[in-house]
Amino acid sequence: MAESSDVLSFCNYDEFSGLIARLGKATAISEDGFAFHCDAPFAAIRYETYRLFGFIDLELREMQPRTNIDFHYELGSNYFEIGYVAEGSFHLMTEKYSDCVICPAHLYITPRSGSQGKITYYKNRPLRTLSFSAHRTDAEVTSEVFGESGGRLWAEAAMTGKWVERDLYPLTTPPPDVITSLLHAANCNYPYRTRRLFFENIFREVLLRLIAHDLPDSETSSGMDRFEVERIKSVPGMLMAHISHPPSIAELSRELSINATKLQCGFKKIFGKSIYACHRDACLERAARMLLDTDKSVFEIALDAGYSGSGNFCNAFKKRYGVSPSQYRLKGLSLHTLGLS
Repeated sequence: MAESSDVLSFCNYDEFSGLIARLGKATAISEDGFAFHCDAPFAAIRYETYRLFGFIDLELREMQPRTNIDFHYELGSNYFEIGYVAEGSFHLMTEKYSDCVICPAHLYITPRSGSQGKITYYKNRPLRTLSFSAHRTDAEVTSEVFGESGGRLWAEAAMTGKWVERDLYPLTTPPPDVITSLLHAANCNYPYRTRRLFFENIFREVLLRLIAHDLPDSETSSGMDRFEVERIKSVPGMLMAHISHPPSIAELSRELSINATKLQCGFKKIFGKSIYACHRDACLERAARMLLDTDKSVFEIALDAGYSGSGNFCNAFKKRYGVSPSQYRLKGLSLHTLGLS
C-alpha cells in the first residue's frame, strides 16, 4: 500500500479488501448472508453479501471515499462477474480495453480471457454497486444455474452476441429489462431470511435476458460473416482516431469494403446503437474521464472530445450524465445520500 497527499494506492484488490476487513465489523444477517461496516479515515463502506447456489457471491456495496483510492487487479480466465452501478461512478483502466468512467446504469462483465488493470474511486463521490461473481468459467456458471441446455444457449449466444462475447467492456447500454432486474436486486427490501431466494431468481433473470437478447434469429439475422463482424468492430477505433472530423458512412463503407446498409445494420446489431450515437457516447466518456483526471478547462475538453465549442458539448454532456461538466467535476453526479458518515 502506498499513500500520498491525494491518493491511497493498493497493489491489488486483496490488499484493499484485507485492510477494510481488519478495520471493519461483520454481522450475520441470515444463515447465508452477512453485513459489513467499515468507517475508516480513507472511506466509509457498507455492504451485504450472500452466497447463491452454493458458489456465486452477491455483493451489494455502498462506499463514500474520503480520498482518492486506486488498486490494481488481475482476473484469471476462470473468473466470472456481472456488475452493475446503481449510483455514483468510478474509473476503470484495463490493459486490453479502453479505459473509461463507469457511471450509473452501466453494466460490466469480466472479459472472456481475463483482464488486468486499475480501478480508481474518487474522493467525495459516493458509489453504490451490485455484483455477482464466481471463480468459474461462463459455461460452468450457466450450466450449473440452467443445466446443460442453458450452457449450450449461452455458448450459442456468445458466437455473435455483444453482451457475452465481451469485446466491449464495460457494457454501457444494457437491455432495459436487464437494468430493471438489477435495480430490483439493488433496492431489495425483502426480509433477510428470504433474500437469497430472491437474489437467485434475479441472477437467473439477468443471465436469461442477456442470452435472449443475443440468440441468433433466422428472421432478424444480419447475414454477416465473421470477417465482416471483425471489420465492423474496428469502426469505433477508426472514429476516435479522427475524433474532430470522423469519417462519413460512405467513407467507412469504402474503407471496410462493406455495403453501407449492411455496415449500419451490422453495427447496430453488434453495438446496440447507431454508429454516430456510439461515437458520441465514446466522446462524452472521454470527456468525463478528462474532467476527473485533468485540470483542463471545459472548453479545452470540449475540443479534445471532438466538439467545436463548449455550448453543444455542455448540452450533450448534461443530457448524457444529468449534470453539467462543471458540476460533474466539482460535485460528482447528483446522488441520493447513502447515509455514510
